[in-house]
Amino acid sequence: MRRVKLSPRSRTTAAVAVLAILVVVLAFVRAKTAPSGTAPKVAVEPLVEPAVAETWTVAAVTVSRRGTRPFLFGRQDGQWRCLTHANAWVTEGAIDQLIADLLNAQVSPRGRTAEPARYGLTSVPELRIELHGPQVLAQPDRDVLFTLDVGDALSAQGTNFVRIPGRDGVLALELDLVERLASEPGQPPLIEKLLIPTAWDGRTRGVDQVLVERDGGTGIALARERLPAGPGGEEAWRWRLERLEGGGVRDAEEGLAGLYLTFLFRVEFERLLEARDVDPELALHPVARIQLFATGSEPPLELALLPPLADGRRVVLQAKDRLVLEITDEVAALLAATYEHLVDIETTPAWDRWLRVQLPPDLMQERR
Repeated sequence: MRRVKLSPRSRTTAAVAVLAILVVVLAFVRAKTAPSGTAPKVAVEPLVEPAVAETWTVAAVTVSRRGTRPFLFGRQDGQWRCLTHANAWVTEGAIDQLIADLLNAQVSPRGRTAEPARYGLTSVPELRIELHGPQVLAQPDRDVLFTLDVGDALSAQGTNFVRIPGRDGVLALELDLVERLASEPGQPPLIEKLLIPTAWDGRTRGVDQVLVERDGGTGIALARERLPAGPGGEEAWRWRLERLEGGGVRDAEEGLAGLYLTFLFRVEFERLLEARDVDPELALHPVARIQLFATGSEPPLELALLPPLADGRRVVLQAKDRLVLEITDEVAALLAATYEHLVDIETTPAWDRWLRVQLPPDLMQERR
């Protein structure tokens, strides 16, 4: 075979061609093997135009799930409540944060021709969120400012597919609203589950007295008494304990009184019930009443523990907010402290053991 001898110019041209091919190949391989984080950024846009959001006054929020009644959240006395479900308290800051996150959210369009059903966005969405203006209860259209339908979630990325009714296309929203607004069937999302709500005055003012009255006339009165100021002028207190059926007054063990109040402030209910779920006759004859008096505040907050319902469930009536709250058997057995619970530090009360499960060990040590 004869060798073809290339001129210097031809060799240069061939080298340049080979180099160009190598550059193209390397670029292709690099694109295929690059980490996903280095991929070009998808174009994003605001879910709500800032200039539009600035004109809104969001006074209420509706959360609707397919197959259940909508839950309307609004303010009462400056606090967010679920207006359509027993005026239940909302977890502090939850609604304000939801509104702020929606108004500041960024979305990436999936194209105007994207098929919504492929992203979990059917004609009746699994989840719908509506923001309302101040005339939500007065106007026939409920003063709706903004509506968002929520479809499937990409849980690994904290992203939901959404759409705005009346507009074409599907959007990828960098918020996991499906997870945030999850709740048991028939139960509103974002509600605070404390028996004694965070907004109650006694949490900030302090509690001066606790009355525990049991069916049959027995019970206790636990009252806080001011002592003479210490050498440095610091305030000093003690808890005084009295049997309601008589028997004199004595000091309660300070640590045990504090633990009992900690239990009452931290205990949670299982779910909200409605008045129709409870026989009115049971509500008239509770097995125990626990009344907490906040410093300088009237009337007291009352928890009425009812006899077991026909199906065995235990229920507390929170009289101040007219809430009917289902609790566990364990909590029902712990609500009404006895005289012995508050004087014998050698015998650990049952609610003390409950707190050991609920509170970190270092906080338990502080409580003692």
